[in-house]
Amino acid sequence: MASAQQISTKVGKNKRSVDNTKASDHMQAKITNNTKMEMTLFKSNSWSGSPEDAFPKFINPNTTVTFNHKFDGGFGSKAAVIYSGTNLASFPCAWVLGWYAPTTPSVDTPNQVYVTCGAQTAIEAIPWDQISMQIDAAPDSNSDDDPTTKITVTAKYDDKIPDTATIEATFGLM
Repeated sequence: MASAQQISTKVGKNKRSVDNTKASDHMQAKITNNTKMEMTLFKSNSWSGSPEDAFPKFINPNTTVTFNHKFDGGFGSKAAVIYSGTNLASFPCAWVLGWYAPTTPSVDTPNQVYVTCGAQTAIEAIPWDQISMQIDAAPDSNSDDDPTTKITVTAKYDDKIPDTATIEATFGLM
């Protein structure tokens, strides 16, 4: 019989394979701006954990930024960032990336990622407690598009990097 350290169990709502014997001390996010305009950090919130450094203030077009969010003791990392920019018609838009990365993922406490996008006025009206509830109900990969503003967002946990919870997100245009 295999020991607990040799068993890799399936966790997450999408049943992604994660080695539950490897705990992490931070979540890493990689956000790619696939638009033609610069994006600006509009606001952020941390329910559990804290940014290792300040969240990137700007994301230039066709570039990727990376940041770490440190775990809070045994609670892991739960936070959200909202970036604003414009679509091709120069209309103000916003993209939301929210996550929960437990210290040690399991079937009962999987990695979760929530995304949404749309008109900036609509996004800024979403209360933080609603975003928190959306994160709590989210799978480990997610996407959204807004047909009115013609913008998109996708995000997923990348399990290729050992000993860390890594999210790859793309903010884009339709």
